[in-house]
Amino acid sequence: MFADDPAFTSNVIEDSVPVPRYVGPYIHSDVQVVYWKARISGANASWSATRLFHVKSRPLPANDFVVPAGSGYSAITSRLREAMAACPNPPTVEKLCRLRFEPGTYVIGQHDAPVGDAVLDVHDVANFHVDGEGSTFIVSDPGISFVHVRGSDHVTVSALTVRFETTTGEPVGHTAGRVTGIDVSNKKILFEVLPGHLPLDSPLVANANDRTWGYLTDPEVPGRIKTKVPGTGASKSVPDFFIFSPGHEEKVGANAFWITLDGSQAHYVDFVNVGDVMVKTASYGPGSYQALAALKALNSNDITFLDLKIYTAPGRGFFGSRANDTKFLGVKLLLQTMPTRRYATSPGDAIIGSAYPIGHWVEGCVFEGVMDDIIAENSLPVYASAVDFIQRTLTFRGAKDRLDAGDQVTYYDPGRNVAAGPFRIEQACLANPCVVTVSGPLEQVDANNIWPKGTNTGRFFVEKEQGQYAYYRGNIFRNSRHLGVNLSLRDAAVESNAFEGLGECAVYASPSVGVWDNGWRLRGFLFKDNVVASCGLGIEAPYRPSIHLGVPVVKGVQATGSNVHSRIRVVGNSITDWEGAAIEVFNASGVEIRNNTISDEQKSAFASPAPHYPIYLKYDDGVVVRSNVVTDVRMMGDSGQVVKAVSVGGLDVLDNEWVTTVVHFADGYESESSAEPGASFTSVDTAVDVAGQFLEATSTAIGANRTYFPTRLGSSAPNLTVGWSATVTIPDTAWIGIGFQESDVDNGFFAGSNDNTGPWVVLAPTAATIQGGVWTTGSISRFADVWAPGQSHRVEFCYHPATRTADLWSDGRPLGLGLPIQHLDASGQLADPVMKHVQIQFFGTGVGNGHVDDFKVVTLPISVE
Repeated sequence: MFADDPAFTSNVIEDSVPVPRYVGPYIHSDVQVVYWKARISGANASWSATRLFHVKSRPLPANDFVVPAGSGYSAITSRLREAMAACPNPPTVEKLCRLRFEPGTYVIGQHDAPVGDAVLDVHDVANFHVDGEGSTFIVSDPGISFVHVRGSDHVTVSALTVRFETTTGEPVGHTAGRVTGIDVSNKKILFEVLPGHLPLDSPLVANANDRTWGYLTDPEVPGRIKTKVPGTGASKSVPDFFIFSPGHEEKVGANAFWITLDGSQAHYVDFVNVGDVMVKTASYGPGSYQALAALKALNSNDITFLDLKIYTAPGRGFFGSRANDTKFLGVKLLLQTMPTRRYATSPGDAIIGSAYPIGHWVEGCVFEGVMDDIIAENSLPVYASAVDFIQRTLTFRGAKDRLDAGDQVTYYDPGRNVAAGPFRIEQACLANPCVVTVSGPLEQVDANNIWPKGTNTGRFFVEKEQGQYAYYRGNIFRNSRHLGVNLSLRDAAVESNAFEGLGECAVYASPSVGVWDNGWRLRGFLFKDNVVASCGLGIEAPYRPSIHLGVPVVKGVQATGSNVHSRIRVVGNSITDWEGAAIEVFNASGVEIRNNTISDEQKSAFASPAPHYPIYLKYDDGVVVRSNVVTDVRMMGDSGQVVKAVSVGGLDVLDNEWVTTVVHFADGYESESSAEPGASFTSVDTAVDVAGQFLEATSTAIGANRTYFPTRLGSSAPNLTVGWSATVTIPDTAWIGIGFQESDVDNGFFAGSNDNTGPWVVLAPTAATIQGGVWTTGSISRFADVWAPGQSHRVEFCYHPATRTADLWSDGRPLGLGLPIQHLDASGQLADPVMKHVQIQFFGTGVGNGHVDDFKVVTLPISVE
C-alpha cells in the first residue's frame, strides 16, 4: 500500500506490484515523500511498519564533479572529497551532488590505497550519486574495497563495472589449480596452477591465517562444487571445503606446489583424485576478510546500487551493518568470461546484511560462482565472555555497533537447562571488546561456566529483532558453493527467482546462534513462484533441503505449541532435483504450502541417495498442504511420503497428487512364488519408451511379478480419501491387480489374512473386480463385460475410509459408485485398511501386451484433523 501521508489517507494505491513500479504516479505531483507498507500473507495479515522513499517532483539542482577518463587513485579521491564537501549530511541545502566518471577504464594498482580502505570512501553525505557512465575499474589490490558508504543518506552508485584482477586479467580474490599428484601418507596435494591464475607464492594470493581453504569444482559446470568421487557410493561424497595449513606450501617447478591439509582434515586426502580442479581462497592482506567487500555500507540509510557488474571480489560482494533501506537493482556478480578463469567470483558471501538491517531490496540481480552464501541476511553472533559481579558488568566480544543501551540479553546454559535474566544493557557497545553495565539478577549466573570456560555451554543471548522487511524478486542464483538466501529476519518475500546448482539449499531461514528465542521470529514469510533446480548438491548437514524455514529454537523446546515462527507461505514454486527434503518447515504456526510442483530423480551429481521427503514438517501447528503435485520422486523404502510430519497439530492435507511416468528399479522389481499352486513364475519384461510408457508385460507366463510404489500419505490417515488412476491395456487371459497395502509384502493380493492389504481392483480380460481385502478376506464386487483384451481404458478408483465405500470409473463412465467395502483384520473383524503402499501386480499366463501407463495416486479434498 502506498500513500503520500503516514496515515495512508491521501492518494492511496493498493496492489502487490513492487515498490519501484509506483514511482511514476507521483513524479508529476508536489509529493516529496511516499510512504509504503506491506503485508504478504493475505487480507487478514498484519501490516508491516511504515517505510518511505523520496520522490522529487522536479530534479534537484545538481552539482557535477567530473573525473577525467583514465584518472588514477589520487585524482579520483581528490575529486571525491570536493563532491562530498558540497553535500554534507545532514544537508544544509536541498541539492544533489554527482561524482561523474567520464566513460573509460580506470586502473587502481596494488598499494595505491591504504590496506582496508576503499577506492571510493563515501562518508557523511546526503543526496549523493556516483555515476560510472559505463566505465570499467580494474582493482589489482585484494586488500581494499571499491565503494564504502558510511554515515550517509540517499546515496546511489550506478552504471559501472569492477574487476578485481591484475592488469593481465588474473583474479586476485582466489586462485585455481589442477591436482596432479597426491601424497596420501603426508596428506599433501600437488596443486598445479591453471593458466590465467596467480601462483601460490604471489603476495596477492598467499595463505592468510583467517582464510586458508578451498574446494573442488564440478568438471562440467563452472562455479558448481564437485560432489562425488567417480565410481563410488555415498561414502565417497566429496567434502564441500578443504582447510590447508598456512605457510606449508612447497614449490616444485614453475607453477606447481605441494599444499598440506590441516590436521583436522587429514583424512580428506582420500576424497581427492588426480585431475580434479580446486579453487583456493586468496589472502586479504593484513586485515580480516570480514572487513573487505567490493561494496560496503555502514550506518547509512537509503543506499541504492544500480546496474553494476562485478567480476570477482576481494572478500564479499557487499557487506552492510546498520544499513537500512538498501537496494540492489540489476547488480551482477559474474564469473569471468575467459573459459580458463570461470571458476569463482566472491571468496565470501555475495551480499551480507548484518547488524539488524531494516528494509532490504534485491531485484533483477545475477549471482554465480560464489564461494560462500549468496545472500546472508543475519547478524553475527554476539557473546559475553566475562562477568564481573562486583561492578555488575558484562564483557562482550563482536558486539561493536550491535548492542544499544536498553537492549536485553538472557543467560542460558543448555547443559543444565538453566536460564537467568533478562539483563538490561545500560550503555551501547562502541568498540570490540566492550564492557557494559547491566541490571538484573547476575547472581543467578554461573561465572565459571560462561563460554568459553567450564563446559562451554553457558552463553548470553540477545533479545533483539535482527532485521525486518526484505524483498528478493526476479533474481538468478546459480552454480555456487553454499546457500542461496540465508535469512535471519522477519517479514520477507522471495518471489519469482531462479535457483540452480547450489551446494546447499535455495533458502535457509534460521536464527543466529547468538540470538535468544524471543529475539528472532520468522513472521510473515512468502516464498512464491520461484524455480528451484538441482540445489542441495553437497553433503553438509543440515542445509540440504531446497527450502528450510524455521529451525528448532535455541532453548531446545521442540514440541507442538511452542512455535516461534508464524505466517509462512510456500506457494506456486517449481522444485526439481533436491536432496533430503524439498520443503522443510519447523516450529511454526499458520503454515500454507500450496500449488507447488515437486519432482526429483536420482542424479549422479548429488552427493548421496538419502531418504527423500517432498514436504517435511516438525513441531508445527496449523498447517495446510494443498494442491501440490509430486512427480517422479526417488523412493527410498518407507520414506516415500508426500508429507513427513513429526509432532504436528492441525494438519490439513488436501488435493495433493502424486504422479509417476517411469519405473524406479532401485526400489525393487522382483519375481517370487505366489501362494496359488500350479502358477508359472517367469520374469516379467518391462520397458519405458519415449512416450512415457509406464509398465509393460510381454511374457507369456507372467507369474507373480509386481512392483511397489509408496502412496506418500505419511500415515494411514483413516479419514483421508485416496484414489488412483491409470491407463491400462487389458491383458489377454490373465489379469492385472492394483491395490493398497500397509507394507511392501511379497505378494500383496495373495498375502495371508494377517497382512493388511486392500482394497484391490483386479482388471481381467473382460471384467473388473473390487475386493475389500486380500483374496481370502473382505467383500467382492464384480463388473462383467466391461472391456476386451488389448483395449486401452482410463481406469479411476477411489476409496472413502470415512464411509467404507469405493467408486470405480472406466473412461469417465461410472461402473459403480458408493460400493460398500468390507475390510477384515487378522481376527476377522471389520477394520480400516492401512494404505502406505500401492502395488501393481501382473498374474497368470497370457498377459500378453497388457501394460499400465500414466499412473497417479491422489488424495482428495477431505481434511485431516
